[in-house]
Amino acid sequence: TAFFLAGCCTVKEECAAPPEPQCVEPGACEDECVTWQKVTDKETLVVGQQYKYEIILTNDKCSCGLTDFVVTEMFSPNFKFVKSIPSPSKVDSKGAEWFFGDVKLNETKKITIWGTPKASGKITNCTKIDYKKKICNTVNVIAPKLKLTKSAPKEVSFCDPIPITLSVCSTGTGTVNGVKIVDQLPDGL
Repeated sequence: TAFFLAGCCTVKEECAAPPEPQCVEPGACEDECVTWQKVTDKETLVVGQQYKYEIILTNDKCSCGLTDFVVTEMFSPNFKFVKSIPSPSKVDSKGAEWFFGDVKLNETKKITIWGTPKASGKITNCTKIDYKKKICNTVNVIAPKLKLTKSAPKEVSFCDPIPITLSVCSTGTGTVNGVKIVDQLPDGL
């Protein structure tokens, strides 16, 4: 059974978070590009007892990749961070940051955090995401290369036809159009 710490509502004052939506009720939050939710494994916590929760973020609202993707988790004063998967890029008693770099369209990033409550009361850990949109274009690049070989018999008799073979081979990549071969014959032929 999973309990959700998710949903969209106004920012609580004790988080001191920027004006992005904060997830504290069942459901999922969305911003311009990302759908996110927070899920915990317990509905009620016991002082000193370790619990875990997950932050799940999916780039599914924009038709582009994201870059410089950073997730910041701001810890409640009543929360003691134990560990996370993946490990944070930065962590202290006030929070942790994960730098994911590029996040492709429809890619999901998940952070699992373990911690313990320090005292009775409430724990309100707030999540902030930051990113830049990354729009790319792709163009095919070819490297055409032709190889021309010419073959003829080593010896022929006077006035006999001389069979000459010209072979053109494409040894590069891509198609070469408008190929023209000009072979200058020596005087007398």
